Formats: sequence, structure tokens, C-alpha cells
Amino acid sequence: YCIYTSGTTGKSKGVILENTGLIGLIKSYEDVFEISSNDRMMQFASYCFDQSVGDVFGTMLNGAAIYIVSTDMRYNMSELEMYMKSEKITVASLTPKVIRELDISGMPELRLVDSDVGSLKADVGSLKADVGSLKADVNTLKSEMESVKASIHAINLHLENVTDRNIQLLAENYVPAAKKYEKAVPEIQAMQADIEIMKKVIAEHSEKLQRLA
Repeated sequence: YCIYTSGTTGKSKGVILENTGLIGLIKSYEDVFEISSNDRMMQFASYCFDQSVGDVFGTMLNGAAIYIVSTDMRYNMSELEMYMKSEKITVASLTPKVIRELDISGMPELRLVDSDVGSLKADVGSLKADVGSLKADVNTLKSEMESVKASIHAINLHLENVTDRNIQLLAENYVPAAKKYEKAVPEIQAMQADIEIMKKVIAEHSEKLQRLA
């Protein structure tokens, strides 16, 4: 049979393969994917690509049911997602791009998703780059947080010093002064009483002097 390359590097090329090679492929579907009569395999790839060979023969010769996706549905992700849910697809071979656009978490029956290793490696590399960027951002945020913490610590120390200084000044000046004033109150009151008596005496003497005059 003949399988064609994707044509990404130029014109698509056909490759002739022997039918005997299918035996190992079918066996791998049984051993690796554990395909059984309980499975519903969705055949997504075009029949021109090698993935379709494993999907078709690996599924049917292992007793599973195959669900062939129409050409239009391959480009309509919402319709494809509804189809997978309604048919309760259990196994699917999809490209990373398609996987990203589908809500796989909303398909409880789907137990296995097979994808292209090369594309996945590219995605993983991209994800690692994103993670590296996120780590750099996290490190920057950590540095900024440490700076903020240092500023807060300096402010707290300043407030503590101001508070301690105020308490010290209050203890050294205001408290003793208040105590001294408290002790002097009776003396001041006595002096005020003496002044009042002296005022009366002066007034009496003033009247006597006026009469003598």
C-alpha cells in the first residue's frame, strides 16, 4: 500500500509499504494501547497518512469499533467535540493542535489520546520556554517582595524607635513633672490661702489709715 508524506518540506511524496509491516503495527495497538472490543476508536487522520493505517486496521483487527470523521468535521472543533461526546469515543489519535482546542476533560469515556511525538516535543519545548519565562517573572516578583519586606521592616523599626523615644521622654520629663505638680498642689493651695488672709489684713490697715487721716 502507499502512504504519502505531509508535504511540509515541499511536494508530498508517496511511500510504498509492504502489508507484512501491518502485523507488528496491529500487535502494538493491542499491547501498547490495549485496544479491545470495548473500545470506540475515532479515525481522525486522512486515509492518505500513515496514522490512518493504524487507526483502521489496529482497531478493526483487535475487535474494536471504528468511527470515521468526515472531512468537514476535521475543521469544526465544536462539532467534533459534540461527536466525540455523543458517540462516547474511548480512543483517538489527534494532533496537538486539535487536542488543545478540545475540552478533553469533558469526555469521561475517552481513556486514551495518541498524538504525534515530534509535535508534542515542539509543544513541550514551547511550554518549557513559557515555564522559564514564568520562573523569571516569579524571581522578579520575589525580589520585589523582598524589597518591600525590607522597607516594611525598616518602617517598623523606625516606628518602634519613635515609640520608645517618646516613652523615654515621657518617663524622663512629663511623668516626674506631673508627680512634682501633684506634690506641690497642697503647698500652692496653702499659699493661696495665706495670700487671701494677707489681702484682708491689708484691707483692714488701709481702712484704719484712712480714718486716722
